Amino acid sequence: LMEDLDATSSITFMNSLGLTKFTDAMTAIGAVQSIAQGSGRWSHAAWHLKTSQHCEISLFYEDGNPSDFGNLQTLCHRHESNFDTAIVLGTAAEKDLSTHSRDTRTLSILLSLRYITRHWRNAIHVVTEIQEDQTSDLALVPKQSGKHTDSSRQKSSMPDFINTQAIKAR
Repeated sequence: LMEDLDATSSITFMNSLGLTKFTDAMTAIGAVQSIAQGSGRWSHAAWHLKTSQHCEISLFYEDGNPSDFGNLQTLCHRHESNFDTAIVLGTAAEKDLSTHSRDTRTLSILLSLRYITRHWRNAIHVVTEIQEDQTSDLALVPKQSGKHTDSSRQKSSMPDFINTQAIKAR
């Protein structure tokens, strides 16, 4: 994934894993922490990961639950001009959710993203994990507002659905 990113790219993660466990995960992949701070319910942290001789990706962490509309809205409004792709997973930190619950969580996050980004200048591309085939038929993903277009950043509005059950079956 990171080998194809531009040198100025960044990846922002939102989850409720907790800063300590997330820091351990970043350290395990060789990322170097540059800042860490916590304030109330939000923890912010940043790392840099060198992916090649000329490319260093910035990694950011936001402590929060992406299926909570308020958490997701705060994250999106804080970084509106920086997002062009969202990767949505139905799993939840340290919770064992059923297949149906993971897909319900995914649909909830996608619907929230659609609402939050409805007036954004550029549509965001969505890559999402699904458990059941019919989930992709139900998904309402973010779309272009139609007011403005910027062809240099515009992505396909067609989402990429990854059916993990089908992959496991192979």
